[in-house]
Amino acid sequence: ICKSIGVSNFLIEHLEQLREDCQITPHVNQVEYHPFQRPQELVEYCQSRNIVFEGYCPLAKGEVLNHPNVVQLAKKYGRTAAQICIRWSIQNGIVTIPKSTKPERVQENCQVKRPNPLLPSVLT
Repeated sequence: ICKSIGVSNFLIEHLEQLREDCQITPHVNQVEYHPFQRPQELVEYCQSRNIVFEGYCPLAKGEVLNHPNVVQLAKKYGRTAAQICIRWSIQNGIVTIPKSTKPERVQENCQVKRPNPLLPSVLT
């Protein structure tokens, strides 16, 4: 009946069980992803099966914004800590969903540019 589905917070064993029970592969798996939580094995699993790995909470609920390495990179590149974290996720191939209720932060988040694949990465 469904042409496509998306799931949230599915681990590899959940995705395998879904495939066994339904013979369906979701198009998207939405999972928390930020510098403090990087489920690389799950990311690789999804990518190898053409499941889009979509990362939510890229700022770790604000915890990452004061991390010394993030603050240092923000100063070095003339960006905000939030922009550094969002760009880091994008550069890691993650579809990223930042959240904010403040219009100025939404606009700031939208100013993060996608990396040029022809240029070397500065934040990896």
